[in-house]
Amino acid sequence: NHCPLIIPPPKNLTKSVTDLTDLSSYGSNSFDAIICCYGYNLSSNISHALSEAYRVLIPGGVLVIATWERSAMLSIGRDVEAYVRGGGRDPYTTLDDDEAFLPPRLVPVKKIELSGVGELEGLLAASGFGHKPQAVVATSLVYPIDLGSTPADQFAMGTILVRGELESLGALGSAGGSNGAGGWGNLAEEAFWMNIKKYVDVVEGNLLLRDNTFKLVVSTKM
Repeated sequence: NHCPLIIPPPKNLTKSVTDLTDLSSYGSNSFDAIICCYGYNLSSNISHALSEAYRVLIPGGVLVIATWERSAMLSIGRDVEAYVRGGGRDPYTTLDDDEAFLPPRLVPVKKIELSGVGELEGLLAASGFGHKPQAVVATSLVYPIDLGSTPADQFAMGTILVRGELESLGALGSAGGSNGAGGWGNLAEEAFWMNIKKYVDVVEGNLLLRDNTFKLVVSTKM
């Protein structure tokens, strides 16, 4: 019976949905700051998106970007997706003829991080930031990701970044994991357990994904 306190938004706060690569509805030199967490790394045209951010910032305005520099979750997701897309022998069949093999589904894997050394900083400089010392300041933090202690949770969390692709390929069981269906319905889970050990430490029964590096970059429009 407790009602949480509802605080009305400030009168000068507005909400809109827009594309990172198209800020044409906003004038140049109109924002003091832009903050984006794990967004630019998903853009189809990062360079143009950064150029748009530079344009709409006022001189002295800041762009704050959070992204992955390295991610074990991305790595295991890629391993699973590559295994599924590559086809190969169905691990759940007893057939010996051509029906025992799953066909390749070769579609380019999306890149969803900015992991190259200086990659993001270079894109920022090319977009107008970084022409003066200390205009672009980057810091990094390494942290583990706990996948839990049950196999179902571990599989679900470990493949969450490629879940959409795996579902579109029909590589998940009806409950998102092994359901005894065989073939494509179990291929993702088979690939996950084949590859996960090289990315984790086991602590009190929990799988901890190591080598995840979060990167925060603050850029000032000079």
